[in-house]
Amino acid sequence: MPVGSGLGGGSSDAAGALRLLEAAADRSLGAEACLKLASELGSDVPFFLDGCGWQQRGGRGEQLLRSHDAPPRHLVVAFPGIEMSTSEVFAACGAAACDQEDFGEVDAAPPLQPGPNQLTAAAYQVEARLSDFGSQLSKHAAFQLSGSGGAHFATVEDVAHARLIVAALQDDGINAYPARTLQANEFQVEVPA
Repeated sequence: MPVGSGLGGGSSDAAGALRLLEAAADRSLGAEACLKLASELGSDVPFFLDGCGWQQRGGRGEQLLRSHDAPPRHLVVAFPGIEMSTSEVFAACGAAACDQEDFGEVDAAPPLQPGPNQLTAAAYQVEARLSDFGSQLSKHAAFQLSGSGGAHFATVEDVAHARLIVAALQDDGINAYPARTLQANEFQVEVPA
């Protein structure tokens, strides 16, 4: 997963390193201290440390508002090779921390389709080539920016549909891959002591 793609590559690396250090330590920090440290490392690191299929987080990402083990979804992921700075994108949109009130009912199930990414306009402002990339992708499916960019993704019916879209995108010279979301039991791997 490329760092700067909006797919959590850097954050998942940091969470993995934290899990390994915790497992190798002579004296454990404990789950709460690890989560606090994770939130200091980066806003998305707690998500990868917790490892649930679907989460909605508040604050800068350190507050777990709700989570569900959502059914797997098939995706097409396209990456233009443009690494984005999360802090630059957030600065461009003037994003503030989110609280529970911003998201409604805590026990609500995850939506079948992802909602709009409120960082898209800011990411396109920071890097105009992303806007052009998004326009190219829209000819093939309903893609949206992943996180703070530069990858884009589209949810699709099944793996066969994903492969058709990937083939069409690759014919247009776009790096694209079929993917699917992970269940919680696939996401976490126990580190041997």
